[in-house]
Amino acid sequence: MKKLLAILSVLTLSSGTATSIVACSKSQNHDTNSESTVSKDAKVLNDISNKTNQYFLDFLESSQFIDTTQYGPKVFSEFFNSVTASQPTITIKADDPKFQEGIASINAIFKNYLNQINIKIAQEYSNVYVNSYPLTWNLDKNISTLNFINLEALKKLNPSVPTDSLLAVNYQLNISYTINYKELTAVNNFTFNHIVTNDPAKMKQFQTESMAKLSGKIVQYFSNGDIMIDKNAKFQKLYDKFDINYTTSHISLDNIVQSELISFLNSDSELTEIMKQLTWNDSQSILTLLSGAIDSTTNGAGEAKAENSSDHWAGRGFQPEQITPENFFKFYTNMLKVFQITGDTLQLANFNVNLAKISIAGMPLSGIVAKDGKPLNVNILISKEGLHQKLINFGTIITTFMKHYRVESESDHWIVHLPPELFNTMKSKKYTAALGDLTNDFLAQDGVDKLVDINLFTLGNWASDQTWTVHDPHTIGIKRYGYWNFDFMFGNRKVDNSIFYTPLTSWHFYLNFKDDL
Repeated sequence: MKKLLAILSVLTLSSGTATSIVACSKSQNHDTNSESTVSKDAKVLNDISNKTNQYFLDFLESSQFIDTTQYGPKVFSEFFNSVTASQPTITIKADDPKFQEGIASINAIFKNYLNQINIKIAQEYSNVYVNSYPLTWNLDKNISTLNFINLEALKKLNPSVPTDSLLAVNYQLNISYTINYKELTAVNNFTFNHIVTNDPAKMKQFQTESMAKLSGKIVQYFSNGDIMIDKNAKFQKLYDKFDINYTTSHISLDNIVQSELISFLNSDSELTEIMKQLTWNDSQSILTLLSGAIDSTTNGAGEAKAENSSDHWAGRGFQPEQITPENFFKFYTNMLKVFQITGDTLQLANFNVNLAKISIAGMPLSGIVAKDGKPLNVNILISKEGLHQKLINFGTIITTFMKHYRVESESDHWIVHLPPELFNTMKSKKYTAALGDLTNDFLAQDGVDKLVDINLFTLGNWASDQTWTVHDPHTIGIKRYGYWNFDFMFGNRKVDNSIFYTPLTSWHFYLNFKDDL
């Protein structure tokens, strides 16, 4: 169960961030389907999070401009007076009399929209939200910031737009909100960048012209086709780290795209002046996820089942001739259908390009980059041979481990043979800490450090900790029906971006260690 909590703890939005996530009821019911059920619920929670993220982006695009002429003359006056070129940013309080009415007015607009989102999602999952709603706005955690918009700089970029009597300021609202789905809870952040102005038409003209200049160039950058992480040197780092799960987070991918875009845009002489005024909003991602192939239901984390035990591919008992990377690869790709590629590539994810990542002279942009009137799609791929090699590397590590410790595979248990010193060290600790000792011992063996991608490997429990059952002076074990797993993990050594093979779990197996290696 702790594995699933850890999966949830890294749940993030495509353009927002997760502050904390996690909640799962500690049921004592030993239903063998509990892990997979909660894993599916985690996937739904992630889907709701991404839907919410898209709803928020839609709201920002439709309601980004706050027209101060629709309110009394004093409601937003201090918004304009409080930031300058010399003091471009300040944090303001909702209970400050100077800003109270203006903040309350913007909050009311968002609250109305949030109610609509709640109704939409509740209707979509009406079997779950019978007398409740999925989203709760944690209003007391709001953070409000004012940022200076340099109208003189915008005027130089777009001389045709008159700025006489024009007032504008960027109001940044960072909210915390909670998503509830069944027994699972996610607490996330999202940042809205509003433009408070007395003339939305003029500010929209500035914004539209800036977006037009940049969008065409961004389309050019992506004109070379899909990005294949194992064939494109600029994205090779993602392949090397096997960073292929973008449904929870895609920070590394985003950083590469942003860095490459900066270089590309700076090299264009037509953009020299606008690039002097361009900044990147840390609260947003440049890519907005549309779909991802790898998630908590396809990465192996929910496949701790009796039919996936190692005796199905490594043979019963200890049969070293059966314990091969090729046998593991065949079994593993049959277990995880997502890795069964019929063509030459696997599409890992599909994204839009989020213009809200960019500000020009302090003026935030909004919307997505379009090509020929349609949203520009950015596809991230891995080649069939590149994926095959990574999974073979994973299998090589697993089979080396199993051969070194003479692992005996049976349909309902493992026997792992240890050297006496390691056995005694592990015996003195609880199960999870002992797995750390076992990992370190394996990594210290001759030649293991030479295994390709060994830096991506670790053992994991990701379930509640267990104490040993001492069978005799030379045998310790973990019995069935606790909450434990024996996970092989491959990726960033964390749940958020690893794939899993779990040959043992408490629902179906017991695990013994002997000190006779």
